[in-house]
Amino acid sequence: ASQHWLERALSLAPADAAAERQLGNLFVQSKDFRKARHHLERAVALGPDEADNWNYLIALLNTIGDAPAAERALAAGLVRCPQSPSLHYERGRRLSAAGRLDEATAELETARRLRPEAANAYVELAMIDFRRGRIDAGIEKLRGAVAVEPGQPMALIALARYAIDQADAIGAREWLRRARQQPKVLPQDLDAMTRAYQQKFGRLPW
Repeated sequence: ASQHWLERALSLAPADAAAERQLGNLFVQSKDFRKARHHLERAVALGPDEADNWNYLIALLNTIGDAPAAERALAAGLVRCPQSPSLHYERGRRLSAAGRLDEATAELETARRLRPEAANAYVELAMIDFRRGRIDAGIEKLRGAVAVEPGQPMALIALARYAIDQADAIGAREWLRRARQQPKVLPQDLDAMTRAYQQKFGRLPW
């Protein structure tokens, strides 16, 4: 039904970028990636100054494994939407994966400045600190992540791990308690940290 009405809307207003994006996302959900790509590419052509159009296209290109097209879309999106925190985050994540840590840090700091209420840039910046051996700085960024997004699963598990390693039973138990309350925390991660706690302190955290 949604597809029918969106196609009807586009027949009446063929320059509607939002309808193109919504239709593209419907095809993503049904895994018809060829049609999805067609509509999401139409969305960015019609609405190049709307960051969401680029975000959804890049996500699709990542899904289908077309890395060169994803890189081109990201570069073009940043030209048209230089104040998009999500596009700067994506660029930072890619640079980090490529080992270009200084450039990645600059992009992720920009993403964090543009959207300080989102935890994802804090977490990526923390991972860069850890790779550089800057453990205390990384932990501070993880604390920043849970300050703005208390249920951030990766940060909660990493903070629990750090507290266990530091023999901080009270802190570890608190981080694990908070992680246990979050549905986004993977059960296997919680189980692993519970076992680590038991091995370290000789008892379960609860």
